[in-house]
Amino acid sequence: MKALRFWRNAKPKCDPYLFKTMKRKVRRLLDIHYKVTDLEKDMTELLKDNYTIQTISGCGVVLASTIIGEIRDINRFTSPGALSKYAGCSPRERSSGKKTRHVKSRSGNRRLNCAFHRMALSQISRMGNEKARTYFRRKISEGKSKSQALVCLRRQMVNIVWMMMKHKTVYRNA
Repeated sequence: MKALRFWRNAKPKCDPYLFKTMKRKVRRLLDIHYKVTDLEKDMTELLKDNYTIQTISGCGVVLASTIIGEIRDINRFTSPGALSKYAGCSPRERSSGKKTRHVKSRSGNRRLNCAFHRMALSQISRMGNEKARTYFRRKISEGKSKSQALVCLRRQMVNIVWMMMKHKTVYRNA
């Protein structure tokens, strides 16, 4: 921000055309920054009225708004499994003959899937949730790869969000 303000008021010695172009771009970047700030304020205001998803560690205004916006009405989903399938977080069965395998689903709402993925990543980060990190490590010790363990954690996050939205409760790290 300081750099943008500096360039807005600067008078460098360069080509006048280049200077005008730079000044226009700086003005545009500042406008975009102010619009983003206003949008975040609006999202925060909307979230105050609706849900408490932000009580989950690592779930900020943008992530909570994305989840609420994509889910819309939680009553559309009868169970966490239904929400998971809608989000594309449930594995899909791919069978042939006597072999039964489960593969990653490529269907579902990709924006919602991405939001749950980012939420799961923030849970296992250094500043995240100790309970989620323990769950993640347990899945790895069971023989799952890190990406498979992350999918399991993502599904747990779907369950938590469904319960919070359905019962209008805050997140309790028990």
